[in-house]
Amino acid sequence: MPEPDNQKFQLTLEEYKSLRAEIDTRIKEAFALIIYCLTAIAAIYGTVTARSFSTPWPPNLRHLLEAVLDVTVLFPIFGAIKSLEIWQITQLIARQLRRIEAAVGIEGWETVIERARREARGSGLGGLPNLLTQPPYTLLWLFLLGLTLYVRVHYAGILPICRTLACPPG
Repeated sequence: MPEPDNQKFQLTLEEYKSLRAEIDTRIKEAFALIIYCLTAIAAIYGTVTARSFSTPWPPNLRHLLEAVLDVTVLFPIFGAIKSLEIWQITQLIARQLRRIEAAVGIEGWETVIERARREARGSGLGGLPNLLTQPPYTLLWLFLLGLTLYVRVHYAGILPICRTLACPPG
């Protein structure tokens, strides 16, 4: 029968490996989410554009075009929400990994990353590089949302709300 300290160490090591694998899975999930959203939006825009070049949209199908373009705005919204969830779970896992690293007495990757983040925040950068490069990829989702809103407004005409406010019927 193994010694209790050895069992505890083995259990801690297995937990560490499992949590590292979970973080890797979450990062892959975040990248896949971005690719799926970009692909879906591109497919919708491609279909709408191809249809528009072949024949103009008849007035009775204009509402369908607007509805399809409205859907594209939802992709970055829901993608950002899911990305934020992935990021929060990853942060919980990273916190547990730092606890394990501290208990074992090593300075592992999660500890190094956390210290680098703290130093970046203290350097006056305000965490701006994190917005660009790290999950939840805030600037990417905001850019994608802005792009889909721009296309929605300029491709399908003015939003119905703007039409109602600016040009009331009658």
